[in-house]
Amino acid sequence: MTEPDALPRPIHRIHMNRTMPGATLVELAIWIDQRGSPDTSDPARRHLTTLEADADFISEAIVDLMADP
Repeated sequence: MTEPDALPRPIHRIHMNRTMPGATLVELAIWIDQRGSPDTSDPARRHLTTLEADADFISEAIVDLMADP
């Protein structure tokens, strides 16, 4: 039988690996804005809204998994 927290740990790592591209997209959108191209960065920012909402849901689910005995 596996440890009770065996599943949350890899899920957390997967979530972190999924979060990093979102952070990269934020940096790229800022860089594009600074170069005067908001028409290009606006779609990226809209997609970030979805990524952030999903990240919050996933974070809450991981906390719940880790809290269950």
